[in-house]
Amino acid sequence: MRRPCTRGGVPADSHVAAASVTAGLGAYQSAGRLCVWQRDWKCGAGKFGLLWPVPSISPSTAPTATCCKADRFWRYIRRARHRIIASYSHFDLAKRKSAVNSLTSNQPLADDEFTRLAAFLDSIGDAAMNIEMLDGYFAALICGPNIVLPSEYLPQIWGDDFSFESDEQATEIIGLLMRHWNAISTELLKTLHEPNVYLPVLLEREDGVAPANDWAHGFMRGVQMRSASWDELIHSEDHGGPIVAIMMLHHEHDSDPQMRPPPIPAEKREELLKTMIAGLTHIYRYFQPHRRALARISGRAPIRREEPKIGRNEPCPCGSGRKYKYCCLISPPTFH
Repeated sequence: MRRPCTRGGVPADSHVAAASVTAGLGAYQSAGRLCVWQRDWKCGAGKFGLLWPVPSISPSTAPTATCCKADRFWRYIRRARHRIIASYSHFDLAKRKSAVNSLTSNQPLADDEFTRLAAFLDSIGDAAMNIEMLDGYFAALICGPNIVLPSEYLPQIWGDDFSFESDEQATEIIGLLMRHWNAISTELLKTLHEPNVYLPVLLEREDGVAPANDWAHGFMRGVQMRSASWDELIHSEDHGGPIVAIMMLHHEHDSDPQMRPPPIPAEKREELLKTMIAGLTHIYRYFQPHRRALARISGRAPIRREEPKIGRNEPCPCGSGRKYKYCCLISPPTFH
């Protein structure tokens, strides 16, 4: 696999994700404290009874002179419960913050993380994208004129019938996906202000050639998510050139002979890859006014939900198999 060294980043409004997760920490901690309270009561008092008989005594109404033994008991219980709650809450908060940081980190994926993500996708089977197709898919979604939510584009990565084995696996994989998304978004954002290109993730064959067909397949799947919005660029005689190279690679082995381009020799493929990489920058710049106008409209106009509201405890529509409150609700889309 040929992977360039790029620097990842988080777009300006990625703090929305962190704010959403932080807002949910209070409820989560409250549930944790209630659980500890119950466990503490059970451990300290057996089957919801006192360690010794204290008729009609409560911590607020017990007379000190006649029930000093009960007072000592209640003080002990308060101190013990405070220690347990404090340690449990700090542990839980640290674990939750770690999950948030993994989703909003500005660090690009290291080689071992790329390997883990690629192995995970390969383990699913033919229904899932490989790492090269995923890179092209994300590039198209980021370059495009419209915002596509994770609940819509994530199931396309691993297929409709997939579900994660555990919450830990889901948190790790979605965190790696979001960090790679941020890396692509940051590199493309730089192209607006300085000469820069995003170097895609391409898989090499044993002969050292990177066909890039899977990357083009992934890019075109991203285009198909909002195909009507891309027609303006595809049919433009003045600006449609940058996407031609991607479409040639996409249709190189098409089952329909009329859709196939002429044979692409090795030297021609290298030129085609250079055109594809440079064209990606032009595509991102072309749709930048569309994205800016959409952001202004979204900021002024009220948001109307076109689909039924998803309950916090319902399965997440992204297909991860987790509850919505533990999946896409705590990691909203990173806008670019």
